Amino acid sequence: MSTIGAKLETTMAKTQTNVWLHEAREAIKSAAIVFSQINSMTTGAAENLFIGVENAIKAPMVEKIGQVPPHLKNHKLMSLCQSTGLWIELPPNLQSFVQDMSPFDPNVRYPDTTAYQTLVSSSTPNEWQRRLTTAPLLVEFVEKQVIAIPSVLSRITVP
Repeated sequence: MSTIGAKLETTMAKTQTNVWLHEAREAIKSAAIVFSQINSMTTGAAENLFIGVENAIKAPMVEKIGQVPPHLKNHKLMSLCQSTGLWIELPPNLQSFVQDMSPFDPNVRYPDTTAYQTLVSSSTPNEWQRRLTTAPLLVEFVEKQVIAIPSVLSRITVP
C-alpha cells in the first residue's frame, strides 16, 4: 500500500473511532438527562447508558481495523473486554463498572417486559447516579489511555 493509501486508511479509521466515541458520549448524556429530570432511571435510559458503555468498549477495535467484526457484534460487555485484551488495561474501578453494567445486556432483556423493568427499578437512584458518573470516565479512559497510546492500543487484539 502506498504511503498516501496508508494515511487515508488511518484517517478513515480515526474518523470512525471518533464517531463511536461521540455516540458513546451522546447515549450516556441522553440517559443522564432523563435521570436528572425524574431522579429515576427508565428502561429506555438504561438501554442508552448500556449502549454508551458498549460503544466505548468497541471503539479500540474500530481504531485498529476500522469496524467491529461481525463475530463481535454482540452486547456481551465482559466477553468483549476480555477477548480483546481491554479488560487488563482497565483499572479496577472501571472493571467493576463493566461488571455492574453487564446484566443490562440487550440480548437478555426486553425493555417492555416486567423482568427488565424490575431489573432497572431494583437499583437505587444513588446506584444509577454512580453509573452515570462512571460511564464518561470509561469513555475518557478508552480514548486517552488506550486509543491515544500506541503501545497500549497495540495490546488490544481483534480475535
